[in-house]
Amino acid sequence: MTRLSFLSPQLRAPLPAPDLDDALRIPQATLEAIREPALAAQGELLRRKVERIVVLMLENRSFDHLLGWLGPENGGLSGQESNPVPGYTTGKGSGLVPVFQVSDTSLPISPPHAGNATFLQINGGKMDGFLRVFIPNRTEEIAAAPDVEGHPPSHIPMAYYGRESLPAYRHLVEQHTVCTRYHASVPAGTWPNRLYLYAGNCGGLFKNGSAFPRDEAYDDQMPKKLLVDLLTAAKVDWAVYAHGIAWMRLFKGRFEGPLDKTHDFRRFDEHCRRGNLPSVSFIDPNWADLGYEATANDDLAPCDLMNGQRLVAEVYNSLRELPKEQAEKTLFVVTYDEHGGFFDHVAPGPTIGRDSKETDNRFATYGVRVPTFVVSPYAPAGLSDVLFDHASLHATIHRTFLPGVRLLGPRAQVADTFATLLTLDTPRPKPPAMDVPSRREQRKADPEQWRADREERRDRLHEKREDRREDRREDRQERRDERQDARQDRREARQNNRQDRREDRQERRSYKADAEDGGFRAWVSSLRGTLSPPG
Repeated sequence: MTRLSFLSPQLRAPLPAPDLDDALRIPQATLEAIREPALAAQGELLRRKVERIVVLMLENRSFDHLLGWLGPENGGLSGQESNPVPGYTTGKGSGLVPVFQVSDTSLPISPPHAGNATFLQINGGKMDGFLRVFIPNRTEEIAAAPDVEGHPPSHIPMAYYGRESLPAYRHLVEQHTVCTRYHASVPAGTWPNRLYLYAGNCGGLFKNGSAFPRDEAYDDQMPKKLLVDLLTAAKVDWAVYAHGIAWMRLFKGRFEGPLDKTHDFRRFDEHCRRGNLPSVSFIDPNWADLGYEATANDDLAPCDLMNGQRLVAEVYNSLRELPKEQAEKTLFVVTYDEHGGFFDHVAPGPTIGRDSKETDNRFATYGVRVPTFVVSPYAPAGLSDVLFDHASLHATIHRTFLPGVRLLGPRAQVADTFATLLTLDTPRPKPPAMDVPSRREQRKADPEQWRADREERRDRLHEKREDRREDRREDRQERRDERQDARQDRREARQNNRQDRREDRQERRSYKADAEDGGFRAWVSSLRGTLSPPG
């Protein structure tokens, strides 16, 4: 496959030393001064070749998991990579689990992938903690799950797909640019990484937030100013095309009320055909976390990856319907927020730049690699080994449409952009349409397997619903118990109050009686003194 390089020496932004300690010691101001001339040149090139940017960020898959079939010479797997099981000691027993290829696009378990889990999986760059994190943290799911094409479910993080399993990505590999060194911005979960897309920084947050109920302390620490705010101020049109709730609504103050830039995803194709697609478009998939596992297309396991493949194909083919002059200057990016707990063999390097809010040492490196494709008539088909992360995607949008405006995050300020991939002087001819089997075609091709998959998904959905019902029942019972305890406490308090009042009244009566009796005796004594006969 073709290896892509920078367009010209003027676009090569100098990088710090690869040593982690050296990289972290470079002052941010020095780094910006070194890199800004080349990055400004990247911005000029972007403004010449790009007028529209479309971003589709999916969920939780690693580069090797989806593209390991590319082979070691192209950033993929050799087949010899492995991970130890928990408790394995080198040289004792057969505790190493190698990577293995599967074709089932609906794996039954989602591995742990939040901040602490990811940090342990990377394990200082050894990339050997995936099973050590997965097995002890998914014991119930592993016990209930079937084997995966002859492999025990405890080995799921080591699974990867072959060339024929994911037709949309096979098409993108053959026709467009694959980024082999695109990492998640943070070795953590969804929230910090998506914050980097929208805000160019994560506000120093390492863990995930909570949509329901909200975490007020977390919300207060989330970045307040977003890229879309700068676009709005500069009168650059943008939109979110969502299947349900737009992820941007999770920012504090943006959940309530209308988000007037949000459209139903079904209007995306219409806007493409009419040629009125905005300058910046964010595509939000159908989120599995909202309970739509059977139709979810965000690629969060255990959802069927074919749903995500159909979404990629739908966006890609709609963009082909843009008027020619618009299509030639449209940049389409498909990426993932983070790796989802699936194995990748490439150790993340030190971050270029450092946010002063990211004081935790876990921020010192990028996250795990994620699959990323860049589609542009000015980008040739091939592989790019330029270092990118979500700050690069943020910076690409910013430097294209907001020249002269300072970027929102320190790392975004010094990140390379996708200008380095636009190496062609003239746009390429329109590539062929993407052909991904529809759900109906998939069902006809193998009806027995489709029925089995459907039953399995139904069983999982039923289990999830039962779990949610049981959780709701427990919550209701807990609330009932709390109300009952509160009522009992109030009854006891009233009884104690009544008893106290009775005792007070009795004490007052006794005191009054004693007082009256004492006064009577004194009066009698006085009378005796007055009426006593003379001696």
